[in-house]
Amino acid sequence: MKESLKAVAVQAEAKFGDAVSRVIAAHSELTLEIKRDQVTKICRQLRDDPDFAFSQLTDLCGIDYLTYRQEAAEGRRQGPRFAVVYQLLSLKYNHRLRLRSFLDDELPMVASVVDIWNSANWYEREAFDLFGIVFEGHPDLRRILTDYGFIGHPFRKDFPLSGEVEMRYDAEKQRVVYQPVSIEPRINVPRVIRVTEIRNYTMNFGPQHPAAHGVLRLVLELDGEVVQRADPHIGLLHRATEKLAESKPYNHSIGYMDRLDYVSMMCNEHAYVLAMEKLLGVTPPIRALYIRTMFDEITRILNHLLWLAAYGLDLGAMTMFLYCFREREDLFDCYEAVSGARMHATYYRVGGVYRDLPDTMPQYQPSKWHSKKDCDRLNRNRQGSLLDFIWDFTERFPGNIDDYETLLTDNRIWKQRTVGIGAVSPERALQLGFTGANLRSSGVAWDLRKKQPYAAYDQVD
Repeated sequence: MKESLKAVAVQAEAKFGDAVSRVIAAHSELTLEIKRDQVTKICRQLRDDPDFAFSQLTDLCGIDYLTYRQEAAEGRRQGPRFAVVYQLLSLKYNHRLRLRSFLDDELPMVASVVDIWNSANWYEREAFDLFGIVFEGHPDLRRILTDYGFIGHPFRKDFPLSGEVEMRYDAEKQRVVYQPVSIEPRINVPRVIRVTEIRNYTMNFGPQHPAAHGVLRLVLELDGEVVQRADPHIGLLHRATEKLAESKPYNHSIGYMDRLDYVSMMCNEHAYVLAMEKLLGVTPPIRALYIRTMFDEITRILNHLLWLAAYGLDLGAMTMFLYCFREREDLFDCYEAVSGARMHATYYRVGGVYRDLPDTMPQYQPSKWHSKKDCDRLNRNRQGSLLDFIWDFTERFPGNIDDYETLLTDNRIWKQRTVGIGAVSPERALQLGFTGANLRSSGVAWDLRKKQPYAAYDQVD
């Protein structure tokens, strides 16, 4: 464990006293177990005290220890069923801290920390939705991923994997059929709206709208073209991956990570296998670390190409979409070369990767879609290994970026829709839990690959 974290442990015990029930140091990480009624006091001091300076809440989640209690006879830990876990980051000292607070079994409840870190808003709603944990003082505590009429809390250990369904015998079909449990209807109270009350226009945006890509619904309050308020509904793509993972060995869930965010496939795999390797004390060979670093960067380029293409298309720049997807096809060829799949690769493994880099690239064959002349042109940069193909891409790509610049950077419509729109101050970005390019664009010099390097990032520029 870093010396700076050891100092945090000493200072926390001295400053918080009996409010800290236990200090746990494991796998180079530090966890403070704190009393439920002291959560807001401790969190506020961890943020404001210059000796701590934990300016960002990067995650908050609930935990159900039901199975631990059931296995107490086998020597497993005993204690309360529910807990809330807070993941904190200090950019000033470049280290992380985990807080855990156990809650009452009958009514799991704890004070909200939204007024300390605004990023807790959605995190707490998620813990409420999936675990039934109540956060006192939350400004808008309601479900966020499941439907408003959903019954139960699906991440509790006693919630069935198949969901809340009931079985009945259908005499006509002569078999057992499954049907959802009845959902309590919502009561709609009609209200007469007088003309004098109307101020702004409320509009539903998505999920059917092409710009919402089928996964996002926004209830927008508009004053002309200016969005005054937005209520996002983000649960349309939620698959309860954590619930699915409970029924499988750890390594069988790597494929689910590709689907968490289908533009960051291998990066998600990487985070998952890194967690397992830390728990197991496994260090992959150096070649595997370099392969992971390379494919992480390929995935990031795929990411940037998609947002640029989709945003350009949303503003009417059809050419931008075609150009970006042309380059994405080359990078998907790299995915396919190592895994056999163009998106959901399941390539990373605990201790390394699925296979080494291939010495040859697949070749286009003449067909009704491609003539022999077309195939010769498409195969020109596929005569060597995968590394040769990637090198050729890196030689061509800067010229492609110049084309993007020509199309967009000084475009009047592009500038009207981007310059000064949605600008976020550094302080606000930290409060909202921004990371990566969004945080850097707000003026905060923070790149995880440099500040807390993993894989082979400490070996490359």
